[in-house]
Amino acid sequence: MKVVKVYNNSIVLARIHDRHVIVIGTGCGFGKKPGDAVDPTKVDMRFPFTSDELEKLNLGLLEQLDSRDLIAVKTLVNRAEEKLGYTFRPSMLFSLVDHLRNSETRTYPDDEHPFRWIVKKLHPNEYEGAKWMIEELANGPQKMSIPHSEATAIALHMINNQDASTMPQSIDDTMHVLRVVTLVEYKLNRSLDRNSLGYSRFVTHLRFLLNRIAHPDMVQEPENNRLFQVMYEEASPVAREIVESISLYVEESFGQPIGDAERGYLLLHVHTFVDAAK
Repeated sequence: MKVVKVYNNSIVLARIHDRHVIVIGTGCGFGKKPGDAVDPTKVDMRFPFTSDELEKLNLGLLEQLDSRDLIAVKTLVNRAEEKLGYTFRPSMLFSLVDHLRNSETRTYPDDEHPFRWIVKKLHPNEYEGAKWMIEELANGPQKMSIPHSEATAIALHMINNQDASTMPQSIDDTMHVLRVVTLVEYKLNRSLDRNSLGYSRFVTHLRFLLNRIAHPDMVQEPENNRLFQVMYEEASPVAREIVESISLYVEESFGQPIGDAERGYLLLHVHTFVDAAK
């Protein structure tokens, strides 16, 4: 097992024959450079990826993550898989830990999350699993204080990252996500930074949107979305145009319109890209 890249002293991208492996372990990256052998006695966890899988993973996240958080959350992810009866894509761990650490400063009530009612109705097991995980994190070795308001967002990570081999009903939305990204880039006349956290979170949100629309029994979105309507009205013309284009693409592709709450949530992501383009 040879080092490809060192992200910090405890997280390394390595290669074994024709497969890439993300290796986690205290000191496994200390003093290492590309081509060096990884000391197997310092490896606590390893995550193998094919080249295609690695291209979809936001490797930039690894520089900001704590290996202790990864190990603690991975233990809970394993237990969640047992509870839910299916497995998650390995890449979920990294985006989930990033989300959890960023969520410790958020304080909005869970009932204000635009997808809470959808998640509770269509994915009650994942929602309850997310609430369980918050409690376990608070009492775990890392003492992560995650607001209960994050239950919906954590459940979305589970829903978005179901392994297709164990959840055959999950849709292959990669093509649609890439088309939406291309549309945004065309409207902005610039490429999006594939390694940025904003891009990673935007793609995660798009995957949930497409999965939600794929449910034929989807309940209707609540009409009281004044907060999002105000956001939409005050947004820049280019941001509104991009959101309208995304909405039109989704409706033409799936035969189902998206509501004001969804458009407002998309606007939060698009606003970040518009600001970066200035």
